[in-house]
Amino acid sequence: MHYRWHYAEGARFASYHLATEVMVHHPLPVWFKRRLLMHRQRSGYTTGDGITRADFKAVEADVAALWQQLEATLSQQPFLLGARPSLADVGFAGSFFRHFALDPVPLELLRQQAPAVLQWVTHSWDTRLDTVQGEWQTGIPSGVTALLEHMGRGYLLYLSANVEAVRVGSKRFTVEIDGIRCEGARYSRYRVWCLQQLRDHFEALPADAKTDAEALLKSTGCWEPLWRDRDLPLLEGQEQGLPFRADTKMVGVHDTLLRRNRK
Repeated sequence: MHYRWHYAEGARFASYHLATEVMVHHPLPVWFKRRLLMHRQRSGYTTGDGITRADFKAVEADVAALWQQLEATLSQQPFLLGARPSLADVGFAGSFFRHFALDPVPLELLRQQAPAVLQWVTHSWDTRLDTVQGEWQTGIPSGVTALLEHMGRGYLLYLSANVEAVRVGSKRFTVEIDGIRCEGARYSRYRVWCLQQLRDHFEALPADAKTDAEALLKSTGCWEPLWRDRDLPLLEGQEQGLPFRADTKMVGVHDTLLRRNRK
């Protein structure tokens, strides 16, 4: 979201797409819808996630580190776990495709800095399971371990801080993760649900796999933030409408648009 909405080239690209496709039925001039979208998305998904101007260099360095971790693995093998795709590839490449490979600024950076990662994104998109050959590696590749360490330092700590804000009803929270200070981030009930989903998938593992997974998560720093808050503040029946119900996503972003639509 930083690359998409901070840089003018990315904001022009994304705002035009959203204004002419997603908001096509709104009876407003395209230029006005684009300005509205730029303001909403920047305030909602960059500063709204606690990213201030002081964080820009650190955020871009964090993304570059992630790309290099992936590049080291994907320059040696076509997929994260070996010669064939897994659910990890599908899930991870999906967000890369939508947020990096389609947007002009990160797309050019990927071409220059992580060409194997860009090839993995396109390969994942084009691959059909009935044509796949090869096997997964035995054990967990070191590249996947590095990714888990990255998540343990960042994403899971952010989810945990968000849980505490939701629990006490604080609409904004501040947390420092991996050298990035997220200042005044808006709480999100959707992200509480995301954390619950991670736990549910762990609990659904077979007993023998669960033992190995716990050891891996502990060694990579993921275990403690994953379980820091045992009872999560989920709304009753919240999972029925997620992930698309706007009123349980990020407070102060979707509710504003809902009020405008009602008018």
